[in-house]
Amino acid sequence: PWPPSGLGNKIQAIAPIDSRESRHAVTQFLGARAPRGLVIAIDARHTPDRGTLRLVLELSSHAGQTLAWLRHGLDPQARNSLWQSRLAACPGVQVLVTEQVSDIVNWLESC
Repeated sequence: PWPPSGLGNKIQAIAPIDSRESRHAVTQFLGARAPRGLVIAIDARHTPDRGTLRLVLELSSHAGQTLAWLRHGLDPQARNSLWQSRLAACPGVQVLVTEQVSDIVNWLESC
């Protein structure tokens, strides 16, 4: 389910990016608002690809600080180390592996 419960009322959640249209809409939304903090939720069970990494770079260019949240990172199928090594090439993007939404809220509140 998206958004995950517990985000609080000060944090705006955007729908999943699953098409060219949704990618364009989110990029425009972020470009118009320039948020101080942006969390990009990534399913760590999937393998990182160039398109996803380009998207992370593109989205992060609109924010003061960006966190890549590796969801499902505790799952045995997770590819955390692969994601972390690939995201290390994205300047200014921090990485967090957690299932605790409170960790995400705390990060956003610190921005």
